Amino acid sequence: MAPKAATKAPAAAANTGSAKALEVVKTKVDELCSHLPPNVNSQLDSVAKKAGTQKMFVVLGLAGVLLIFVLMCPQTFMLDLVGTGFPVFAGLQMLAADKFTDAPFWTTYWIIFASFKVLMGPLDFVLSFVPFYSSLSYLLKLGFFVWLWFPSTQGATMILEKGLKPFVLPRIPSKAE
Repeated sequence: MAPKAATKAPAAAANTGSAKALEVVKTKVDELCSHLPPNVNSQLDSVAKKAGTQKMFVVLGLAGVLLIFVLMCPQTFMLDLVGTGFPVFAGLQMLAADKFTDAPFWTTYWIIFASFKVLMGPLDFVLSFVPFYSSLSYLLKLGFFVWLWFPSTQGATMILEKGLKPFVLPRIPSKAE
């Protein structure tokens, strides 16, 4: 009998450890959800209620589906989708509102995007001979495109201010000249 009691104690400790880990994940997901817009949070609550589960499992399920989609989708399609999806939507929103305060940002973004697409064709061919380049470059390109247009990073603005304005734009003659 003593050996069975001894095996139950580690199992109980393991359950306590997994419960703590689940609580940490729940806390992190709740923290992430607190940064989402209220309408997204209400939709997640609604889906969780209909599914009869916690919002944490809905968020983790959506994240898993998104991860599988990103990893299983053809790379060129995913790069084009990430590189054009939100920027096209944001550009159309800007035109619909008839407010062009974001025009320099989006113009810079599309210049960088087009230049990147043109340069990466030949460069990808040359670099394809480097081991593991294909899978690593795909993730780096995805991250780069998101960094360029993501509202909190606005990488296109950084490239405009630190690269284009001081080095490129002074060498381009203006229309007035």
